[in-house]
Amino acid sequence: MLVEVGMNAAPIQTSYDAIFDIINRTKTNEGLGVFYWEPQGYNDWDGYSKHTWANSGSPTWALDAFYWAGN
Repeated sequence: MLVEVGMNAAPIQTSYDAIFDIINRTKTNEGLGVFYWEPQGYNDWDGYSKHTWANSGSPTWALDAFYWAGN
């Protein structure tokens, strides 16, 4: 199981691609799952930029990688 995965919030495509790749590699190696650490951060809260939320307070499509890599 892979825990505490985090990507820089921008660019979103890079975050999506990295998450997708990590999930696929974990599945290929018979891993149990992947957890994203603190995905709901936004506005670079307290200097933390490894989240998948937009400054508007909504999730970005980078999290879609969990759906598409799982199917």
